[in-house]
Amino acid sequence: MNWFDLIKYLFVFQTFALVLIERKRLTLNPAIIYLVFNGIVGIGCFKYFQEDVVADYKHAAIIGVSPLLIYIGYLLAISKANFSNSYYIFWNKPLIESSQKRKKRLLYLLIFSIAMSILYYQLVGYNLFLESLRGGANDFVQMRLDAYSGKNYYAPGIFNQFKNTIFPILFVYFAFLWRNRNFFWYYIVIVGLILVFSLIGTGQRTFLVTGILIIIAIITGLKSGKISKSIVFYSSIFIIVVFGFLSLQLNRVSDAGLTSTLEQLSHRIFDSNQLSAVVGFRYVEKQNIVLGNEWLESLIGLVPGIKGSDLSNRIFDQIFGGFRGTAPLSVWGSAYHNFGFMGSIFLCLLVGFLYTKVYLRFINGKKTIIRVTVYCSIFVYLFTWIAGAPSQLLINGLLGCGLLLLFQRKKESRVS
Repeated sequence: MNWFDLIKYLFVFQTFALVLIERKRLTLNPAIIYLVFNGIVGIGCFKYFQEDVVADYKHAAIIGVSPLLIYIGYLLAISKANFSNSYYIFWNKPLIESSQKRKKRLLYLLIFSIAMSILYYQLVGYNLFLESLRGGANDFVQMRLDAYSGKNYYAPGIFNQFKNTIFPILFVYFAFLWRNRNFFWYYIVIVGLILVFSLIGTGQRTFLVTGILIIIAIITGLKSGKISKSIVFYSSIFIIVVFGFLSLQLNRVSDAGLTSTLEQLSHRIFDSNQLSAVVGFRYVEKQNIVLGNEWLESLIGLVPGIKGSDLSNRIFDQIFGGFRGTAPLSVWGSAYHNFGFMGSIFLCLLVGFLYTKVYLRFINGKKTIIRVTVYCSIFVYLFTWIAGAPSQLLINGLLGCGLLLLFQRKKESRVS
């Protein structure tokens, strides 16, 4: 057994044991669920480590201690809170329904989000998924790049907050409210199709998977922690079919058969980010610590018209020999590049602490339908943040979630 194997087994043991310890307080608990996603990335990294590469030893050490440090941050956050009591009281409360006035405002926001989604593809000039179905996507790869990072800039980060975040969240919210109405299935089919075309119209598969995870998380939250097996099953089938189709268009597979699709999906989950994490760490380890400048560049890059950090493009070049793509550092590698080894250690603690503070704020508040819906979406963005700078959380959808939270601050009305 070599050093990497020892660290890997300790890492797996920590992850499994800590999740097992917290299994009775696991419902949408972002810090604990994050251990699972961190585990998937970490395990995948170990197969790329090499004994003759010094950077890999540092990287493995950070990954190896990350579960324990996240859990310590979690324990610090709940140390002065009656966490178990708050947890059980909250998840056994009845749901509170919004006032008619607030529901109307949220409906207007849903309509506006749909309009923003349609407007974006009007500005781009095409919906790539729709064009593919029509057989009009002659150069899918180039059209995919042009759809979100072409020469004509249409502020995709702003539009994404509506089409990739607010739209799916409010879609599920109104689906829950209207579940017993006569027009329910008309709403699901018509608005649902618009949502699908909005999420994958740029040809990016990530938004599809994140959108499905948001839907599953919201339904789980609204059911007080009970996972809908039928939703998970049909969502999985949908992801496999669409993911396979998009992978075929991207020339990532030779056919859209089940075996090829599952192999590509497995590669995406267990290999892709892990390879970029390892190669990226080796790349930045040869450079000086930038003392937060790269994170600042990433944050400034949120402003329309400003390029921001190109680090993920440079790492992509290290792997594939070109800049027409991104290969981000892992979260821990990003912290290392900006603040060194101790920066990575501190971020592990901070993730466990801050994620838990957000969860405590959630379970110590009212159990309104819209509040549960939005916070469940926030948790998805938190526990799937496995790569890139903290600004990636804002890009992914936290800004949209923050806007939605502004709509639920006033007192709620009756119990649902």
